[in-house]
Amino acid sequence: MSHADAKNRLPTAKTVEMYSKKIDGYAGGYGTVLFFENQATIDAMACKFPFFAGHLSTWSLVVDGGWYADLTQTKMSFVNLYKPPALVVTTPIQPPNHEDGPIDINFQGPFPAAGLETALVKVVPFISSLHTQPIMDDANTQPGFFQWMPLPFEQPGFLDAWMEAEMRQDPTSIGLAIIDKTKPDAQHPELGGGVAGVIGLYRTSFDNLMTEIGPVMITPPYQRSHVSVHAIGLVLRWCLELPSAGGLGLRRVVWTGNPQNAATIKVAKKMGLVEEGVMRWKWVIPSDKPGKKSRDGDPLPGVGRDSTMLAMCWDDWETRGREHVARLMHDAEVRLKQTA
Repeated sequence: MSHADAKNRLPTAKTVEMYSKKIDGYAGGYGTVLFFENQATIDAMACKFPFFAGHLSTWSLVVDGGWYADLTQTKMSFVNLYKPPALVVTTPIQPPNHEDGPIDINFQGPFPAAGLETALVKVVPFISSLHTQPIMDDANTQPGFFQWMPLPFEQPGFLDAWMEAEMRQDPTSIGLAIIDKTKPDAQHPELGGGVAGVIGLYRTSFDNLMTEIGPVMITPPYQRSHVSVHAIGLVLRWCLELPSAGGLGLRRVVWTGNPQNAATIKVAKKMGLVEEGVMRWKWVIPSDKPGKKSRDGDPLPGVGRDSTMLAMCWDDWETRGREHVARLMHDAEVRLKQTA
């Protein structure tokens, strides 16, 4: 069919919109296109929209809310039936309030009813209505506190929304609040101490017996103290001990961090995790975060971030980790008593 003949068929076309995913100004689609029901009119589309001819096998068209492909007409040997979820603007996610009743932590693994606890620190499920405000109040006393986090936790409401959507609503993850029992909060005595930060398990796989510790945030008033050693030690013990000893029985616990953030790598190594390498270009992060510029024409805004990976596995724990962590926690307690 000639271009002229093809274009003559355009008035019979049915108009649809090609799916366009927009992220901060980047448009992955091409606006309104024309849909036809036979090869001749497909040829017409290729004439009218040159991009279509070059992307016939990689672009799909939305028709009446569903994906459509006619293999006999397009001569394709496969079809992509994935339908992107609708991008719906809604009100911000509202986490449940503890005043309305017990909060469902929605985690696949068992968590001790009394929490994870030493004489100095307690780790309990993160509850936004109890823990967010003191964390943000303390975090905001230190400019740049969130700079190494790959997500914009400094934005109002982001911590609540992320902990709800990515942690509590995901049964493979659990968000935890760190309570320093040595610093009671007079305004919230029911907490049993001061809210010192956040820790958690992210994307746990009980099929493969592995997890990642994260996010880990210790707020300024509690840094360079016993808090991080005891909180991380409690979580490592919970993860790596067998169920018969009150643990999850995992085989592998991962810790990742920005290679430029020497402090987080140092803490992980101090706790006994072994550096395994660097995952290059692991994250796309906001442009105001420390990262690397990508190539021209990259489909997403924001810079890239590598991640240093460290891990402690069950055999590490059994041969040296358990004793090492116990010694660190003991030494931290001794130092606290000496300075009291």
